[in-house]
Amino acid sequence: MDFYSIKMNQLTSIKKNILEWGIIDDPKLGSDQGVIVRPLAAARCD
Repeated sequence: MDFYSIKMNQLTSIKKNILEWGIIDDPKLGSDQGVIVRPLAAARCD
């Protein structure tokens, strides 16, 4: 599997205690010096 062909997923809080995964558009770099970094962890803030 090509690393660059993996789709970007987004976890969205729909309402209290309801989360939904969705596929989003590929991220765009704002400049030639920009980078895309995959998150190591994600957490909800209450």
